[in-house]
Amino acid sequence: MKLITRKILKYTFVSLIVLIILGFSLKGIIARAFFDYETKKLSKNYHIEVSAEELKFKGIRTLSFKGLTVASEEKDTIAFFNAIETELGIANLLSLKINPLEVKIDNSTIKIQNILKYYNSFSKVGKQVSSLPEYSESRSITRINNIIRKFFGLSTARFSIHSLAINYKDSSYAGSLLIQKWKYTGNRFKANVDFIDSTGLYKLDIDGIASKKNNSLSIAIKGINGQAKIPFIEPILGISSYIDSSKLELQAKDLSNNHISLVLNARVNNLQLLGQRIAETPVKIDSASSHILVNLTPHAYSIDTLSTIKLNKLEANIGASYSTYPDSLISINLKTIENSWQELIESLPQGLFHNLSGIKVVGKYQYSLNININPNRIDSLTIEPKLKSKGFYIDSYGNANFTELNDTFTYKVYLEGIFIRSIFIGKANKNFTPLENISPYLRWAVITSEDGGFYNHRGFDLDGIQYAMACNIKERRFARGGSTISQQLIKNLYLNKNKNITRKFEEFLIVWMIENGGIVSKDRMLEIYLNIIEWGPNIYGVKEASNYYFKKDPNALTLQEALFLAYIIPRPTKFKYVFEDESHLKPFMINNFDFVSQKMLEKGYITSEDYSSIHESEEFKLKGEALNIIKKDTFKMDSTQMVDFAE
Repeated sequence: MKLITRKILKYTFVSLIVLIILGFSLKGIIARAFFDYETKKLSKNYHIEVSAEELKFKGIRTLSFKGLTVASEEKDTIAFFNAIETELGIANLLSLKINPLEVKIDNSTIKIQNILKYYNSFSKVGKQVSSLPEYSESRSITRINNIIRKFFGLSTARFSIHSLAINYKDSSYAGSLLIQKWKYTGNRFKANVDFIDSTGLYKLDIDGIASKKNNSLSIAIKGINGQAKIPFIEPILGISSYIDSSKLELQAKDLSNNHISLVLNARVNNLQLLGQRIAETPVKIDSASSHILVNLTPHAYSIDTLSTIKLNKLEANIGASYSTYPDSLISINLKTIENSWQELIESLPQGLFHNLSGIKVVGKYQYSLNININPNRIDSLTIEPKLKSKGFYIDSYGNANFTELNDTFTYKVYLEGIFIRSIFIGKANKNFTPLENISPYLRWAVITSEDGGFYNHRGFDLDGIQYAMACNIKERRFARGGSTISQQLIKNLYLNKNKNITRKFEEFLIVWMIENGGIVSKDRMLEIYLNIIEWGPNIYGVKEASNYYFKKDPNALTLQEALFLAYIIPRPTKFKYVFEDESHLKPFMINNFDFVSQKMLEKGYITSEDYSSIHESEEFKLKGEALNIIKKDTFKMDSTQMVDFAE
């Protein structure tokens, strides 16, 4: 029996040796077959063609490519590598896995003519994957694990690069990144990079450490002889970005089958952003950093709540998670330590919050925010903001003095960033109408339609924000704003010239300061609001609106007329689409009148007799210039418009 066992082991060992020798003797043929197999998958899944003029082994485990070309399905060359050599580990070589130990690249070019074009091509794979059977949770985490392992396998390889150019070009932008030399000393690597576009030549120095053993990667980048421009951000985001230095550290702490743990540390110093999308003037951030802890399990993907982000002097803990057991739930968390209000103001990026620049405030605050939603039940969305403020008051104003709203001032109207006209808020303006001279019907109709809790809240309506966010998520577009009258007023007065991505945050801060500081009374805010908002084509303020539609003063408006004016506030230039003809409103308008007036009746804003009067359709007549527009235009509302106005 022992003799038979020995013979079996002997023959098995000999057979294995023969197979290994045969495999190495045929490694070139096997490599070409494997290459062809993988490139066919790339062509099928990502619509790109990969080919090589020459593919061969150098020695036992160095795979050499010459004339390696990556092209789109339209045969446009995306990348051309004159020569690539990659050294593979023996275990990876035997298992046909790509986990290179060293990669050498010589005189090569990567060309991107239109990133959106290739993105659209690659996105086709998403549609294909979505039609496949759903992966189990355990298989999903395994796939993510494999992707991360492949990333670290490639990113921690020793790269030796001599002249690699990455060129980008589209109809409005062209830039070129040239890696002149990239070399290793042990685990450390250094590289010299030139980036050039229409704004000039920028030299970058790259220094880092890559460790396969620790699954870690650290990269430090700094500009040589001044700030360095971050390559290729401008054509993607429409923003030019410059830095003095930055550092990125990434490590996989755990890559087991059922748990993945990643640590990401990032820091950037003296960041400068230029672009109309973010601000009209340069935006400067002294420093920004993050410490992010990522955990992935079969039932949950999360950013640990111990993760931190820091912007200048501000620091906050952040967290986020997506769990699937026992039910699907998305959670987002943010929490700050107790900090001074002045440090918040001073930490805001310079050039981004013009109205708050130079303001001096006193007091301390602590803020937290929790958002939870079940993606299968969008209406389950909950938002829990908590702001604890101590001793807040404004010591002195900067660019904007909010107390001026209590006196006469000039409001400048902008439409899509273009100046339209000026409106003087005061008795010297014949169209200015004090609140007491505006029909109570209109005041309460506007409040009921736009902001039912106006006199009770301090600037924000949490229920309205939750409802608006849920609607936007369900409709996958910005369908509702959820803004209060206070927010709408501040946006018009201070922010209607700006369309940048941070406008909402500045709006929140100004509204909170005015409302919680008691700077402007509710009646005064409503008075200003009714005297500046748009009510038709170049029709601003209640006096112009009353005359334009009904040829009467604001204090003489009927309930129906008030309900009509309140309804068109969100859509002032499209008022004609609510009419069947010059004498009849569309049915949904009568329904809206009934709905809003019933709410007004419940609140005690109108009497039962007032409520009954809205069904007397003969009472509602256009008499002003607006009637001439209705008479001139013959129109039909399509189904899209009907939905829009019926809302």
